[in-house]
Amino acid sequence: MYALLNTIRTMYFLKANMRGVKILVHGTFDRHGRSQTFVECLGCIAYLEYSAFILYDSIQWPTLYGMTTLKIWVQYMDYQLLQKNAVI
Repeated sequence: MYALLNTIRTMYFLKANMRGVKILVHGTFDRHGRSQTFVECLGCIAYLEYSAFILYDSIQWPTLYGMTTLKIWVQYMDYQLLQKNAVI
């Protein structure tokens, strides 16, 4: 997983004007039935900024031991800055 995150950091952060990525995986991963949460953050995600442009997606899938959830947050540069640089 760390190799994947390093690839994302080097290839896409500067090219896509991204400020941060947060990946959360939650669910039961073994036969003991206790849920676990794994969180990995690259960069920073400011939830309280008014001009923050954050994309969020969530997906659930069944596994042998229960449901697992994957949540991803991606914050880009300021929304007004993206609109000015957009090609129409």
